[in-house]
Amino acid sequence: QVATPTITKTGTTTYEHPAIEVLDGAAMDAYLAAPVVKYVEYTGTLSISGSYYNVNVEGATTAIGSIAYPLADAVTAKDGQKIIVRGYAIGVSSSKYVNTMLVECEPVGDAPEVEVVKATVKEFLLAEEGTTTIYELTGKIANVANAYYGNFDLVDETGSVYVYGLYDENGEKVFETLGLKEGDTITLKGKRTSYKETPQVGNAV
Repeated sequence: QVATPTITKTGTTTYEHPAIEVLDGAAMDAYLAAPVVKYVEYTGTLSISGSYYNVNVEGATTAIGSIAYPLADAVTAKDGQKIIVRGYAIGVSSSKYVNTMLVECEPVGDAPEVEVVKATVKEFLLAEEGTTTIYELTGKIANVANAYYGNFDLVDETGSVYVYGLYDENGEKVFETLGLKEGDTITLKGKRTSYKETPQVGNAV
């Protein structure tokens, strides 16, 4: 990648994208084995976690679309909404993410209705993963793994769960700016996710 670039405009021209290749689930999986830069389109369900914008394509057993560093307001769809992504597939990360430089993103249908449920940590751990339920949890901060991102355990009288990232409503990291530390009691809202089949809180606000 290019860090802190300086830019000089030298002229104006037009650009036409090459013929687009529509990827279904099987084609997304096949891309993992032979990644090349190409102009693609795929449709799936958007999953937002902090600054990460992933797209789960139906029929893909391993591959997940990943919108790489989208410009501000480029993605207008809501978490859990179906979208059409058009952009340049530029490679694979973590053996499953099809990294895509976004050209345009088109929401399909209405955003799903989201329910907010107050829960204990134990109730949260027993809940199913999903994007249409947000859980409100209260507990103490413990075992801070990364203060910049806000990765820590949230502990109440019923158990402990890992929180992967703490953000404000605009997706900005807030653990350090709020001055949070181990032992503080907080209330957060987030969705039930998992990593390697271990439950965790995603999209925590």
